Amino acid sequence: MSSVTRMETQLIGTGVVSAELRAEAARQRLSGRELARRLDLTPVYVARRLSGQVEPSASDLASFAAVLQVPVGKFFGEHDA
Repeated sequence: MSSVTRMETQLIGTGVVSAELRAEAARQRLSGRELARRLDLTPVYVARRLSGQVEPSASDLASFAAVLQVPVGKFFGEHDA
């Protein structure tokens, strides 16, 4: 029997996605504030998704991917072959 609950698994997944979002923004030397400006969102909205405090929606992920010019799959650990 697993000691990891479904909620914990979901939070781990959110954390991985958030970490990938943060890493890609860092690779492109974009601050959260600059990312928010480019997305036309508030810095708080972006910060909550980058921190994993709030799970990014599919729409959020598509917007982040468009601004960062990467495929959405990159946020899930998919890498170009």
